[in-house]
Amino acid sequence: MWRLGRCLQVLWTCRGRSIKRQSGEVTPCAANMATRRCLLDRPYRRHKMILSKETALWFAVVGGLAVGVGAAFVSSRTEAKSMKFGDQVVSLIESTRTMTANDPDLGAGAISGARYCTIRKNVPSDMCLGPALVHVYGGSLSVTGASSTFTVVAASVAREGCAAAIPKIAAQPGIVSVQVGSSGARPTPISSEVADTDCAAAGATTLTIVANR
Repeated sequence: MWRLGRCLQVLWTCRGRSIKRQSGEVTPCAANMATRRCLLDRPYRRHKMILSKETALWFAVVGGLAVGVGAAFVSSRTEAKSMKFGDQVVSLIESTRTMTANDPDLGAGAISGARYCTIRKNVPSDMCLGPALVHVYGGSLSVTGASSTFTVVAASVAREGCAAAIPKIAAQPGIVSVQVGSSGARPTPISSEVADTDCAAAGATTLTIVANR
């Protein structure tokens, strides 16, 4: 590895310049001759290279650009992965955060109550169902329930359709049940046939989701 790096240095330095030996002798520096010597002649290691300031600056600039591009790529990939949760895009919110009616993550949605994120040991971060429902299905939110459960009410699910929305919501980790309207709670998973029936009966306007807190 050292020899390869040295050879590359020889090629760059030999742009119309000369090589100065330790003895003080200066010889022409043809690129092909320098490369052949560098690869085959071990004593060539002892030759003192003339490394100009221009060459050093070139290596520094190229190295800095490579590090910057690599860091930007890793950062973008990490951010993209953190925003994926099943088929839905959710917001990752701190578990101790208290939500208010004017919270920017909820848009124009109204909310009452404090923490409503699902907290599970097998999930790296708290997956907040409220912002996910608002983002994907639209509507408003209200939160009730004891410390073990909470209920999210999402209205106006017509963007994707009630029947299509229920199975996706029911498949998320931590969901206990999905209820259409104010009655008819169903355990998960909910079949498309049940969803079609309940959505038609409720007018496809309201979903109530109960999940582990």
